[in-house]
Amino acid sequence: MPQPISLGTVLGGRYKVLDEVLTTDEQDHILGGQDQILGREVTILVPSERHTSRVVENARAMAIGAVDADLHILDLGQSGSTTYLVTSFAAPSVITEELLSEPGTLDDDTLSDDIFGRPRSAGTAGTYVVDDGEPDSVGEETSEEFFDQWDDDDIDSAPAAPEMEKHLGRIKRAPESSTRATLFDRAAAGRGSTPHKAPVRDTHRIDPTYDGDNRYDSYEYEYNSGAKARGTGGGATEALNRQAVRSRSEQSGTGSTAARATERKSNKAGGLLALLLVLLGVLALGAVLVFGGLGNLFTGGEGSEDSTAAATDQATEQTVTATPVSALRLVPDNPTLMADQDGTLEQVIDQDPATTWVSYGFSSPDFSQLVSSVSLAVRFEEPTVMNQVSITQESGTGGSFTVYVADEPSLDNATEVGQGTFQGQQSTVELGDAARDSEHQYLIVEWTELPTLTQPIAGYNYGLRIGDINVT
Repeated sequence: MPQPISLGTVLGGRYKVLDEVLTTDEQDHILGGQDQILGREVTILVPSERHTSRVVENARAMAIGAVDADLHILDLGQSGSTTYLVTSFAAPSVITEELLSEPGTLDDDTLSDDIFGRPRSAGTAGTYVVDDGEPDSVGEETSEEFFDQWDDDDIDSAPAAPEMEKHLGRIKRAPESSTRATLFDRAAAGRGSTPHKAPVRDTHRIDPTYDGDNRYDSYEYEYNSGAKARGTGGGATEALNRQAVRSRSEQSGTGSTAARATERKSNKAGGLLALLLVLLGVLALGAVLVFGGLGNLFTGGEGSEDSTAAATDQATEQTVTATPVSALRLVPDNPTLMADQDGTLEQVIDQDPATTWVSYGFSSPDFSQLVSSVSLAVRFEEPTVMNQVSITQESGTGGSFTVYVADEPSLDNATEVGQGTFQGQQSTVELGDAARDSEHQYLIVEWTELPTLTQPIAGYNYGLRIGDINVT
């Protein structure tokens, strides 16, 4: 039977068929291909007519995370009347085992209606295994017998369990080869059944050795440490103050009788001296005001302007921009374009120029006419005022972008506050009055023209490599 999709065909405007890898006895074709945008290898399955519905059902289960698989579902479509499925690069044995098997025979990783109120797939509904320690067949070891094979030395020298590392508050999933990946493992690794959301970014860096239990540390800090400060430093200071007051009172009581006789004699002289000092002060103040006013007449009030400018600068320095907590991709013309790059969006607000969010590569600066613009939106911890934005990027020159402030992640009601282009690694734009005078939740950078790259992306000379978006 001839191959249903000829070599060189581009599927979905993106995946090019390069070669035929395997044809099964039932005429299921496994093809090799290439993602023309990202330049990566892919595998294309063209099922036979009798297996089409089976492949579609298995692919949907894998795509939503209901079934744990060794491959990723990238696209499902039709070329003429022929159905095809595009996956990440995988061996033919994996394709046939996980996509051509009967639906329901693969393990269902959902948690069923006992927690979420939705039924399992038919293959594993209501199936639970309980190990009561009793052998199921002759010669099988019980749990107790197996445990007795270990002595203390063996247990001490046993390999450690897979380590769950923490970095910036996000748990890294253990390798699938060492532990079974559950729904929660996939969610922690960003592979859950719901659309990926960038994690809320903490304002404090988390210690990698932190074990997650801070109950006792918090108690010691809030109560014990505070009590020590009040009981030692505060109590000692109070005691010293009381002792000093008591000593002064005793000393003043001894000398009060002698001082009272001389006090009456000095009252009259002291009153005259005080009056004289007050008059001298009034005269000095009047002289300063008179000569200061004359000086301003000749200098044109420069001193007053300088003081006003200094006060303004000081007020500007005291304005603090709120902390950015997440970044979003906005493509109004095609919301799913470059959605597979969203996992690195947080790198544009991590204050590390060495880490970047990278767009697709394009053949022209107008996004190959696929969309009219692409935007990145930075969300702040709370509404804030903004004075300027600095964008750090790699290998791009030219292009055109517009800066907006908004109270929601959309360009519909956003206010334009600046424009810019790339002439080097960093481009800084002073923002307009709408950003300086009022607080907003979002800052949005919209690219309407891509810069030219000295380091192409997947062989294309136009695109974006954004390191950081810093707002002050």
